[in-house]
Parts: sequence; structure tokens; C-alpha cells
Amino acid sequence: MRLTLDDNQIVALIDILSSKNDDISKSILQQIDKEIQKPKSSKKQEAIKKALTKKQEIARKKIENAINILLIENKKITIYSVSKKANVSYNTAKKYQDIIKKYSEYNQNKLIFEL
Repeated sequence: MRLTLDDNQIVALIDILSSKNDDISKSILQQIDKEIQKPKSSKKQEAIKKALTKKQEIARKKIENAINILLIENKKITIYSVSKKANVSYNTAKKYQDIIKKYSEYNQNKLIFEL
């Protein structure tokens, strides 16, 4: 059986098991010690980093494509409009607001020079 416990529950469980002196309690305490001391595998950490990087790359490409479409359509470039056009959440688009601001300023300057 597998249990998911938060830190407070683990501490409470260890306190309860420590007060008992039977073999089952000792065995459970040993298992808890092993799990707490077990480091995450480096392969797992690398896979997590790789997946996160890939996800960020995809979001960045979606946002850049949405900005290009908005530029072609001569529409206002805002975080909201980019998020809708890119089909990503507002918060995701906000993470890339540096790109959005750059193109937004470019679009405003372009309009000023065209007038």
C-alpha cells in the first residue's frame, strides 16, 4: 500500500511509531527513513528539465506566431490579444511580455512613421 502524506503528517506518524516498541513500528520507521533519504534520480531530474524547456519553447513559438499574425492584420498587440490569438492562457502570455512589449513598441513606431 502507498500513502501520500505531507510533512506534518509524517512527523506525527513518526512520533506515534517511535512511542511503540513492536517490530512492525520499527520496520515502518526504517522504511520511512529510507524513503526520506532517497535522492531523486538524475535521469528523472534531467527528463523534467527537458520537458519544461520543450514546453516553454512551444509556448514562445506560439506567442511569436500570434504576434506575427497580429502584425499582418494590423491589430493592436497586447498581452490579451496575443494570448487569445496564440490560444494560451493570459498568464502564459504574460511570462513572455518582453517579446510582446518589443513588438508592441515596434508596431507603434511603425504607425508613427507611416503617418
